[in-house]
Amino acid sequence: MIRLNDADGRAARLIHAPEEAGFVALARLASLDPARSFVGADLKGCDLRGEDLNGFDLGGADLRGADLRNTRLIGARLDGVWLDGAHITGAIWPKGAELSEQ
Repeated sequence: MIRLNDADGRAARLIHAPEEAGFVALARLASLDPARSFVGADLKGCDLRGEDLNGFDLGGADLRGADLRNTRLIGARLDGVWLDGAHITGAIWPKGAELSEQ
């Protein structure tokens, strides 16, 4: 029997992930912590369509050009995210969220 270390096990799970697996499913397969692993992340152009990002800390993340159409952002931390050119039609924002140009 071959035993994989944690990193190799995560890589093997990702290789066998269904092609249609979304961002949240892939993050889980890779054993990433939504509350820590994406702070300040480079997610430029990332396809997040229709995902539920409740519990994700995206503080300071670069989401320029990302596809956030119909993405549920309630419960996600979004302080200081970069959204230039992001597709946000139908995104569900936290109550009181303010989008401003910087």
